[in-house]
Amino acid sequence: MKEKKILFVVVVLFLSLTILTIPFSAGYAKSKNTKSIKIGVLLPLTGPYAMWGKMFQNSMELALDSVGWKVAGKKIELIIEDEGGEDVSMALEKAKKLVEANRVGLLLGPFYGGSALSVMPYTSSIPIVNVKWSQPGKNKNEIGNKYGFWVPTTYPDNTYPLGQYAYEEKGIRTVTTIGSDYDCAYEFVEGFTDAFKSKGGKVIQQQWAPLTEIDYTPYLSNLKMADAMVIGTLGPPAKLALFSQYDQLGLFKKMPIFISEVGTLPSPVMQEMGDKIIGVKGVEKFLTSLKNPEAQEFLKSYQAKYKSVPDDKASDAYSGMKVVLAALKATGGDTDPDTLKKALLNVKLNLPPGPFQFSEGRVGMVPLRVSEVQRVGGKLQWVPVKEYPGRPPYVETYP
Repeated sequence: MKEKKILFVVVVLFLSLTILTIPFSAGYAKSKNTKSIKIGVLLPLTGPYAMWGKMFQNSMELALDSVGWKVAGKKIELIIEDEGGEDVSMALEKAKKLVEANRVGLLLGPFYGGSALSVMPYTSSIPIVNVKWSQPGKNKNEIGNKYGFWVPTTYPDNTYPLGQYAYEEKGIRTVTTIGSDYDCAYEFVEGFTDAFKSKGGKVIQQQWAPLTEIDYTPYLSNLKMADAMVIGTLGPPAKLALFSQYDQLGLFKKMPIFISEVGTLPSPVMQEMGDKIIGVKGVEKFLTSLKNPEAQEFLKSYQAKYKSVPDDKASDAYSGMKVVLAALKATGGDTDPDTLKKALLNVKLNLPPGPFQFSEGRVGMVPLRVSEVQRVGGKLQWVPVKEYPGRPPYVETYP
């Protein structure tokens, strides 16, 4: 009798464990034989980056429109969750929901870098392919995820050409910098200063303001004069405040500005700032003035469907989905992480910014364009002045 009770308990425990693991493992099942492919997306629909969230969604859906929401004969289901701005715990919670409840075959996002540090160890442990359309930092806790892919290149890779350009093309020999006291701002500025110093330039002062700072008067009053100012303040609100105060102090006439952060001066913000920012320089990948067929098709389709002009970040989201679609086509719709990883590493596409491929370290490479704010056709816009190749110096090889 005792033995029967023990056997009964063992059987119950076994069945319980089996039942508990069925939904968990089923969520990561290969989609080779399914009729649809579920793609999970984490977007900043609330919080400080919400101004981009809907734009990202628009861009991804536009890419899906271009293939009729099918790849390899399979229907694509897009399942979107709000990553919660800078709430990294919410991003992780939503990532788990997409994988374990919605059973997506791959994950795009999150946008916010801090949330990526929270989500990517989880997606790596499953594993599941995790593609980001926003730039990575050099933090190996993020970029070391062997199933992680980044369509744009790293923060400092983006701005390295700008430092070269300032020294070689504009004759700048000294710079002072103001940036947000935050990891990605450090790396944006680092890309510029590393290139600038490698040519013989000198950085005479660096100031770091709180991430939420909107009063830069104390920092501007403390400036050491140089040939140029390099800024690494994060987001349009910070730039609106800094540029306004910079103008009030008459500093635009004394020190030209180089923006180290990429893609954060979209057209509506430019128009609001006005002519004082004419001559400001930065690095952009996608520009509405590009004449390649992919850029023109993206621009035309986006304007027709959404009645607005896409910017560099919109292009990143569109490109990210295009890259995923190309890889899924190559796998026949199979989202097995090793199979999909191999396909992604072999993707070579012409995208709106230009020719694209991943580095060995799974970081995207496209041409980088030093650009200048000019007034064209009555509107302020970025105009490319020099193009640099898409193999930046910081791209590393990871597992």
